[in-house]
Amino acid sequence: MIKKKETISKGKLAIKTQLEGITKLKNSLDEDFFKAVETILSLKGKLIFSGI
Repeated sequence: MIKKKETISKGKLAIKTQLEGITKLKNSLDEDFFKAVETILSLKGKLIFSGI
């Protein structure tokens, strides 16, 4: 059987970890991000993103 306090604590830790990652991502947006968005928006036709 799972423990309530431990489960809630792990959930909060997971959210905290994700928040830290999102904050780092937010702080890394710079001129290169703007250029990438500008390039994507100027394209005609379809754009396919692929990744692993």
